[in-house]
Amino acid sequence: ARNVLALTKIPRRFCFSTDPDNPEGHKTDDMISVRDSRNLALFEAADGDNPKLDPSKLSRSMSAYYAAKQSSIADNSPFRKFIRHEQTLRTIGRSINTRLDNSPVPAAIQALIDGGLESTGLGKQIRNLYDSLLTSDILNFNTVSMEFHGWDTHKHQRESIEPRLVDLFGTGKAMDTLYSEVDSSVLDQMVFVIGGEFGRQLRDNGDGGTDHGRGTSILIIGNQVNGGIYGELFPNDEISRLADDTPDIVGQTTFDHIFGRVCEWVQPGSEALVFPDRSLSRLEAGVDLSGLFA
Repeated sequence: ARNVLALTKIPRRFCFSTDPDNPEGHKTDDMISVRDSRNLALFEAADGDNPKLDPSKLSRSMSAYYAAKQSSIADNSPFRKFIRHEQTLRTIGRSINTRLDNSPVPAAIQALIDGGLESTGLGKQIRNLYDSLLTSDILNFNTVSMEFHGWDTHKHQRESIEPRLVDLFGTGKAMDTLYSEVDSSVLDQMVFVIGGEFGRQLRDNGDGGTDHGRGTSILIIGNQVNGGIYGELFPNDEISRLADDTPDIVGQTTFDHIFGRVCEWVQPGSEALVFPDRSLSRLEAGVDLSGLFA
C-alpha cells in the first residue's frame, strides 16, 4: 500500500479513504500530513544540549515514556495505536531530517515563500512537494493533495483571477519554479490534476463576474500527458440558453472518467476499483480518454 500526502494546513477530504466497516465513515490510516516538511519530525534533544533545559528534558522524558510503554501495552489495546504512531513518526522524522539537512531549499523555491505566494500557502506547499519528492522512498506515496484558494469571486473576476493564474503558471512562479528545480526523470512520473469544487454559469452577472454553476473544466498537466482539449469547449447549443435566468454550463463528462484515467496511469488496474460505476457516468459523445497519457 502507498500513502497519500496532505501538504495543506488542514488535510482535505480527498486524502481520506473509505472505511469498509462503516460506509458513512472514512479512514486516515494511509494519510501523512506534511504541512511543514522542514519541521515534520518529533523534537529530539541533540548531543551537547543542556539536559536541564525544558525542551531537552521533555524530549528525553517522552522518548523514554513511549519506549517503556511499547513493551507494557497489549497488542489489542486501543492505546497501542498511539505507540505505533509515535514510533513511526519518530523513525520517519529522523530519516527525513537526515536527508533534508543535506539538501537545502533551493533559492528559487524559497523565493516563492518570501515573495508573496505564502499569503495563500502555495509557496510552502511547493516547498513541501519538493521535499517530499526528495524523500519519496521514505514517505512511500503516490498521491499528493494541495490547494490554492481565492477563486470564489462573483465580481471583477478578471482583476482577481488573472493574478492567480500568473501565480500558478507565470515565469518564476509556482509550477515554473518547481519544474526548473525537479529532475526531469522525476517529472516524467508526475501528473497534476487541477480543478475546482464548483462550476460557473454561462454569462456574467452584470458586475464583471459569474455566479456558481455546475459545469466546469479540469486541467491535467504532465510530461506524459497528450495535451489538447478533450470535448467541445464552447457548444453552439449554449447560445440558445444565454438569455435564460442563471444559465448553467451543462457538464458533458463526469469527473469519474477523468480521475479514473489518472488512477489507471498511476497504478494500472486501479480505475475499475476506485470508480466501479464509471460506465454509468456521463461521457461526452466522441470523447476518447484512453489516449490521455503517452
